[in-house]
Amino acid sequence: MISAIADFIQTRIELSRDFVYGPPANYTEKDYPHLSGKVYIVTGASSGIGFETARLLAGTKATVYITGRTPSRIEGSLAKLRDEFPDTKIEALRMDYTDLSTIKPAIQKFLNAETRLDGIVHNAGVEYNGPHLTDIGYTEVLVVNTFAGQLVQTLLDPIMIKTAKSAPKNSVRIIWLASSAHNVSPPNGGIYWDDINNPPNRFGFGIYGQTKAINVYQAVQWAKHHQDSGIVSVSVHPGFLVSDICREVRDPLYYFRRPTIFGGYQEVYPLVHPSITTEDNGSYWIPIGTKGRIRPDVEKGANGENGERLWQFIHEQIKPYL
Repeated sequence: MISAIADFIQTRIELSRDFVYGPPANYTEKDYPHLSGKVYIVTGASSGIGFETARLLAGTKATVYITGRTPSRIEGSLAKLRDEFPDTKIEALRMDYTDLSTIKPAIQKFLNAETRLDGIVHNAGVEYNGPHLTDIGYTEVLVVNTFAGQLVQTLLDPIMIKTAKSAPKNSVRIIWLASSAHNVSPPNGGIYWDDINNPPNRFGFGIYGQTKAINVYQAVQWAKHHQDSGIVSVSVHPGFLVSDICREVRDPLYYFRRPTIFGGYQEVYPLVHPSITTEDNGSYWIPIGTKGRIRPDVEKGANGENGERLWQFIHEQIKPYL
């Protein structure tokens, strides 16, 4: 009982942390290494946090690919980045995370153009915006926030593993965008297996929180299934920010959010900071550049049989699109 109460209190402290303490950004543009010759992908980068992350990476002289689903928006963002960084190679890949059939062609375009991939930020995501199902029978929030990113990563695994063999040790990295919202995911591991489309709702937060718990799982499980790859796989909480994820639903906390650039700082930190190694695989990072606490039952689930069950479940869903 005491342990349960302590965990409840700790969880609420973490959920409110970004409101009572705006973590400073101590690792920004002036601190980033020169990354000329390296290649990165930032998903969901036509605006919001993803755009800021791509902009920060472009400033390091790395080659940057951004992804998005709306041609006009992604082309507009690409033009802005190229105007700001005319000497940097920046490209766009059009893919719609609500339609998994659009992903492989976009990834093939990348593979036809590049011979390496030093890092990817799985930034794309949506908040819960209703119970409507996609064509494959799962809610949009589940497909976009979990299935699509796993499909992208699986298609890119060979080139990343190849890159890691010749790149500096610990420099090839995968960033899964989780959230402190994983704390409001269903109990007993964060995944409601009885009906994964309809976990306990709590005004949508429980449904969204389940997808963020799954992102934590994905960081853990990818590393467990690729132990000899030399690749770092971690999840991050970007902070409570004004971001494009709120494009369809402005939650009650919208007006308390911090500027979007802080999300960029948070995503870039685990992607390029030299202190992070494969010893950190499966870890969860909170703003800014701090190793955070995963809710204990979610951490246990991600590292145990529940994690393996999720890994197999997601791969069954994406198999037709590989």
